[in-house]
Amino acid sequence: MLNYMIGEVYRVLHKKSLYLFIVGFLILSVGAIVVAQAAGMDAEDLLGGMEAIFTMIPTIIGGYLFSAFYSDDLNSKNLPTVIGYGITRPVIVISKLLLVTIFAGIFCAVLPIFLMGVLVVLGVAQPGVILDIAMKGMYALSLKSLLEIVGFSAVAAIVVFGFQRSTFGVVSYLMLALGVVTQIASTILNLKFVTDIIPGLSNYLLTNITMNVLMAMMGIGQLLTYCIQFGLYIAVATVLAIVAFKAKELEF
Repeated sequence: MLNYMIGEVYRVLHKKSLYLFIVGFLILSVGAIVVAQAAGMDAEDLLGGMEAIFTMIPTIIGGYLFSAFYSDDLNSKNLPTVIGYGITRPVIVISKLLLVTIFAGIFCAVLPIFLMGVLVVLGVAQPGVILDIAMKGMYALSLKSLLEIVGFSAVAAIVVFGFQRSTFGVVSYLMLALGVVTQIASTILNLKFVTDIIPGLSNYLLTNITMNVLMAMMGIGQLLTYCIQFGLYIAVATVLAIVAFKAKELEF
């Protein structure tokens, strides 16, 4: 498993598009801050508006990472070769989710530091004020983005390995990241005949769970409870992806 993961890390790190996406996102973030400052937003409003930048992470960065780790093997029809070398299907499924988590985790850990630096350079507020707000807010938002990337990847992996069509997987991920699936599912689960039978099911949608984690980090709710819910979500999705992968014949 370790050798397979090292090989995947090496492969993705040598993709020029990875660095283009990261640099592009950072430039977009700086541009958003500069425009907001030019529009006359004060420090408090500007710092509060940083949430918009973090909401783009699951779609842009997460979408790229999902495509890089999950779709490339399908497009190159490399999975039969990997399995031929003794890498089992459960290992492939788990490894890819771990790698997305690691790469996304590094980005989500570094981004708040980068944004704090930009705010200091632009003179938006005193470094101490920015640091205080960042520690309370930015990292909570960053963690929410990370959880969404991991959760969306785990769910979309079911489609990838079940259909073995990279396009289906990427579209599924983007529909999750853009909130399309959540909106449809929430509408269905909030229908009267559903709530009469089992009320509150919409509270257990992935997006709502990650929001609950964010609120718990702000002191509202039980963080451990929401983390357990998220862990169960990932575990169930991963098991389903493994089952779907095992049930599908590899295409050469």
